[in-house]
Amino acid sequence: MNGQVDNNYFEYCEFANRVARTSNVITTSRIRGPLTEAVLSQALIMAQKRHPCLNYRIRGSSNSLVLETEGTSKIPLFVLRGSHSARWQDIALEESNKAIDSGQALLRALLFYPDNEADISYLITTVHHGIADALSNIQLHGDILTYCQDVVSGNPTEVSSLPVLPPIDNLMPESARGFKGKLNTLLFILQFGLKQLWYRPKILQTEQPLPSLELCRSGYVNRQLDARFTQNLVDCCKREKVSTHVALCTAMMLSLANKIESNAQNTVSMSCCTTISLRKSLEQIIGREHIGMLSSCIISHQTLKPNTSFWELARGLKQKLQYRLMEPDPFIQLLMTSRKMAESFIKNPNKVMSLSVLAGSLQVNIPESYGEFELEEIHLTAAAAVHGGTLCGGAIAFRKKLSLNFFYSESSISRHTMESLTDSVVFCLSEACKQKLEPALV
Repeated sequence: MNGQVDNNYFEYCEFANRVARTSNVITTSRIRGPLTEAVLSQALIMAQKRHPCLNYRIRGSSNSLVLETEGTSKIPLFVLRGSHSARWQDIALEESNKAIDSGQALLRALLFYPDNEADISYLITTVHHGIADALSNIQLHGDILTYCQDVVSGNPTEVSSLPVLPPIDNLMPESARGFKGKLNTLLFILQFGLKQLWYRPKILQTEQPLPSLELCRSGYVNRQLDARFTQNLVDCCKREKVSTHVALCTAMMLSLANKIESNAQNTVSMSCCTTISLRKSLEQIIGREHIGMLSSCIISHQTLKPNTSFWELARGLKQKLQYRLMEPDPFIQLLMTSRKMAESFIKNPNKVMSLSVLAGSLQVNIPESYGEFELEEIHLTAAAAVHGGTLCGGAIAFRKKLSLNFFYSESSISRHTMESLTDSVVFCLSEACKQKLEPALV
């Protein structure tokens, strides 16, 4: 695929990548097995052959981006060794603060060997958000591990390339295209603006104004819930007829409200932005095997009243999300995201429209075992250098455990504050389940 970029969201991501190093999605897998640099190098070549979008590179100015496949480099692979396995979090954080060299490739990989654990390695990939959503990044790691096993078996299978996906704009339903799409976009903007004025949602008070773009940095905090805590939460959610994703959003809003408003008797308005997959809602259903930016988000506004119970708030959020899913909002929001919006957002990071909470959750549906390799953990984070004031987080469900990943603007919010908020979210989930469990946190 060669030619002028005509995807609004892709332009948004590339502008953010070039100007503020904030278009990275970082996926980390903890792997048990004989993973060597040579084996992984071959697997990356196979993955690049399988997925057309991994062969893209970008050239041209920000006003005239050109997407092409000619001259694309092999996926860069770096190798690091460290004293302790916990260093993977520091490496993921470092990766979130490095721009992607999009003129060469839109993905890079890093293999980390901790000295304190034999037979353990960490695969860390950094992908341009314009070509891959969260589900795609998880799928990519599953594919890479499959190819690693093919390589060590001594009988690698021939990899066939998947068909190139049409531009996302061409896959949108009628409500998001043509005159109707433009009208719905205008209505969405007006409705959203009115709701922001009516609710005036609270955001986290930044501890200092965001500095120049060159000095902005992303932060990352991870918490892992043990199997007992996770199962208890899942059971409670089933009983209350809400998803674990809704429960996470609820805990994030309550934790943020407690941080913002010291008086528990005061009403607090919140806005919750939750990510969703569009794969089953497009004109052409896109399977999990395809890598692409095929997700969007929906925004709901909540009023947290004194003495509102956790589950009452969760059920109210569920109803609002279900209602929003019936509207063309997710498609409209993805289409309306343009480079001009990115310019405005990045040039005025302290004057953006307020969003209280940004949350996403994902059930991992790739195997645990790949012959000689076993996937023990998988985590996701994203660059958030200019997202001051918004509590951003997500949950990954894998091997009957939840991994909670929070990312934030380290330039405007201290790590101490984010650690405190993260612990508050975990505590809120624990209290909501009404069982006296002491969760094992790693």
